[in-house]
Amino acid sequence: MNVVNRLETKHGDELLARLMMRAVLGTQVIQHDDQSRLAMCDLMVNYPDGRRAAAEVVSTRDREAIGLWAATRKVGYVPRPELTKMWVILVAPGARLKALKRAAPDLLAQLERDSIEQLRTFRDPWPPELRSLGVARCWSQSPPQPYPPGFYLNPLPTGASVPDGDDAVRACDEFLAVTPDVPAKLLASGMTQRHAVVLVTVDWLGPFSSIMNGALPKIAPTLPNGVDCLWMVTFKSPPIRAIYWLGDGVWRDTVLLQEHLAVLAE
Repeated sequence: MNVVNRLETKHGDELLARLMMRAVLGTQVIQHDDQSRLAMCDLMVNYPDGRRAAAEVVSTRDREAIGLWAATRKVGYVPRPELTKMWVILVAPGARLKALKRAAPDLLAQLERDSIEQLRTFRDPWPPELRSLGVARCWSQSPPQPYPPGFYLNPLPTGASVPDGDDAVRACDEFLAVTPDVPAKLLASGMTQRHAVVLVTVDWLGPFSSIMNGALPKIAPTLPNGVDCLWMVTFKSPPIRAIYWLGDGVWRDTVLLQEHLAVLAE
């Protein structure tokens, strides 16, 4: 069962959170927000002894970055007879993709005539049109079979050093501090145990990488009023690693494999 997709919906986020919490807590975690009233928390945890806990799910997903990713995939590979090479064009957020698709063939052909194979730094001879259309980098290579000469667009990847687990916690602290609806919905639930589940996407490259690489924090999170427990779950295809804080002074971690997800989802 594939519960993770880069273009996933809020429902998919909540499903992944439910499966992760169920695996760790060993109890029922159900959908709670049915849109019947405002400010309902997303999930409810039902413990065997009758206790209940509320959970709210939020993602670090960058909607603008996802939109750019989808738009470049829609353009796809563009073969052009005026070119002799395959060009890779990296675009920044805000790039004018439709205009770039129209202008790129002539601009890239001129680069080839000028024997320019790449534009990566400010020292390179950039045509101003490429800059104005949102191109961040581009380079050429011999087209592999069976591709004819042409170009394709990709979003400019983000880069970051891999921090330790404490840096991931600090980033999450700052994120929750500016996401007030999470503690507000948890407080409105009336539950005495309240979980914030943060799905850490690759848009948070540093914290995402540190969690995936096995880092375990040493510091306690600084949680807003209304949040007692914190989960940081990597949003990716299995294996999916999560670190979690249940308010007892200890960070723990767990990993879900594909077979675990399949069993939990039954």
